[in-house]
Amino acid sequence: MKKMIKIFTMISVSAISLHAGGAVKTIPPVKEIAPIQDATPYYVGVGVGAAGVTSFIYDTDTVMNVTLKAGYDFLEYVGLELRASAGVTDGDNLGYDYSYGLYIKPQYSINEESRIYALLGYAKTKITLDETVAAATGVLGETVQSGFSFGLGYDYTINNSWSAYVDAIRLIDESTVIRGRTYDTKVDTVTFGAAYHF
Repeated sequence: MKKMIKIFTMISVSAISLHAGGAVKTIPPVKEIAPIQDATPYYVGVGVGAAGVTSFIYDTDTVMNVTLKAGYDFLEYVGLELRASAGVTDGDNLGYDYSYGLYIKPQYSINEESRIYALLGYAKTKITLDETVAAATGVLGETVQSGFSFGLGYDYTINNSWSAYVDAIRLIDESTVIRGRTYDTKVDTVTFGAAYHF
């Protein structure tokens, strides 16, 4: 009986060893997956649009303009943006030469793709006057004015690197008194563009 138990034990151990040996598989090492990098808060953008220019006359001329911008979102709801734009066409009586300014940019996300923002800052703008208008008002054919500038915009995220935007900005809103008469100077722009986020 002891001999039979011994033989049974040896057979069982051998069977278990053979079974275990056949079931062992080499597990390949796990490859590390690089995490997806979020876009940095820095961005640059370009846009095209129209500028409405009113100065020293009662009518408004519209010219086409190109805009460049660079920004930094240093907080979730607040950014800083530098803008420069230039007119690329002439109006009938007025011309828009250039403008550049620095803005604080409060912003609010509507959802994951969309957000609205405001631009509050200081801009310097140069416009030109037709010779007839300049002669009638008794001023030089060009004027450069600086002052408070503000606007509103909408930004749509296309992917991790690109977004599209549209905004409207009042670059200057000043008044000039000439020969006892007050003349308004206003420049408003509407811009459509895209931005690349680093």
